[in-house]
Amino acid sequence: MKLLRLLLLTTAILITAQSAQALEVIRAFYGVGECWADVTGIVQDCVNRGDTRIRVTNRSMGGDPAPNIRKALYVEYQTRGQVLKASASENSWLVLRGGAPEGSYGSPEGGYAGASEIRFRNRTGESLRVYTVNEYGQWQWVTILAPGARYATPSQRGQLFVVTNPYNEVIRRVQAGRGGETISIP
Repeated sequence: MKLLRLLLLTTAILITAQSAQALEVIRAFYGVGECWADVTGIVQDCVNRGDTRIRVTNRSMGGDPAPNIRKALYVEYQTRGQVLKASASENSWLVLRGGAPEGSYGSPEGGYAGASEIRFRNRTGESLRVYTVNEYGQWQWVTILAPGARYATPSQRGQLFVVTNPYNEVIRRVQAGRGGETISIP
């Protein structure tokens, strides 16, 4: 019986260690506008415990960097040699997944459980910036879209996204529909 317990404990430790090695959080920020908190350690601790579905709240992120304003969590992480990005709004769930299959979008396997999404594809020769406009009319950074890159992000019907070039000129405005749209630029 003791041997069986020891074997199970060893297996559990090895699985946890492999999970932690398989997914490394490069950086994670929680906030809005000029008020951001570096929560890389908090998100990595969740991953190390085997939690890759993280509830985004002020409490889970260690505090409120911008009281009375809706915030977002942005995470850049590495798994299986790929660098992926994910984001989630306050009071929602962030899902970190393993390496995306070839040809899928840059965020977690191009899909968000239970959420609509909008997908961007950069067909230009320059890096583009994607922002969303919150309910207060403020721009919130979503991602930088490298030439040829694809990226998926959760969206709500009617949510406005703005795509700018490196000179901060707006080149595309997109209002999310029912979800699942792919926006190709140009």
